[in-house]
Amino acid sequence: RSNIEKAFGDADIALDVTLAAADSDVIKTYVRLGFGVGIIAGMSYEAGKDKDLLALDLKGLIPESTTKFAYLKHSYLPSYSRFFIEQLVVTSNAN
Repeated sequence: RSNIEKAFGDADIALDVTLAAADSDVIKTYVRLGFGVGIIAGMSYEAGKDKDLLALDLKGLIPESTTKFAYLKHSYLPSYSRFFIEQLVVTSNAN
């Protein structure tokens, strides 16, 4: 959220946040209920499922951000957790 606030401030655009949510589906639901507009990650917009919403690309306004994943190095991780982490690494290295 700090990236969004900074970007709007840098562009001298007033940001009036009445309601904030971390989950994109919750944000889209609030928009559908008429609570205003929402800012979500591009990957959260599904053209087929969200055809009732208008999506605008904000690449020129809001810079990309990086999400980090953390876990304890020496603690036991179940195989499904290790698999998930490996998939994240493979995907991030492909980009």
